[in-house]
Amino acid sequence: MENKNAKRISEINGDIIIAGAGETGQYAIEEIHKSGEPFVVIESKYENTKELAYKLGDICYIRSDGTDEDVLINAGILIRLPYSEIPCLHVRKWI
Repeated sequence: MENKNAKRISEINGDIIIAGAGETGQYAIEEIHKSGEPFVVIESKYENTKELAYKLGDICYIRSDGTDEDVLINAGILIRLPYSEIPCLHVRKWI
């Protein structure tokens, strides 16, 4: 499932990324799912991604810490500029 997600996530181009699938995040995810917009969830807890998959079916997710800079850089949310040590927020929809 992780390799399948990696391929699908790489195909999503600047769409919605939701960091956290707790109670509030799940509400946002369900609403966005209803809209049909492509999205990716970053969530570290297996139970939360399992619950989402049960409720919504096949969703794209990264099972990792949404506060980790490297995870956010790999997801395309943060970019590291060549002249700076500090990552900068990449312009995307952020929830």
